[in-house]
Amino acid sequence: MAHPSNAQLEVCNGCCCGHPEKGNPKIDEGKVREAAKEAGLPATSLSFPYCLGPCSYANVARVKAGGRVWTFAGVNDEGLRREVMEFAKAPSDGNLGPRLRERLLDGY
Repeated sequence: MAHPSNAQLEVCNGCCCGHPEKGNPKIDEGKVREAAKEAGLPATSLSFPYCLGPCSYANVARVKAGGRVWTFAGVNDEGLRREVMEFAKAPSDGNLGPRLRERLLDGY
């Protein structure tokens, strides 16, 4: 399926996110890239910035599209990562499922 939006998906993998020694689940970039490919996201829409800012909410993922930003806290399991990827295919407030809505960080 074609990727209908121009959304960018950022998966933090910096100072805190993805670091088990800091109490946060490891982020396997290869597995995340494979999952994004399986979800139909183009490789160019996915990046792993060093730090997205809200470290106390690790692991953090961000979707940017159409001048909007949605930042999600505690994206710590495969199911949540898949939900974020599905959201990135058609980002809008109306497409936020309950698990993502409760993890949405305002102001980031």
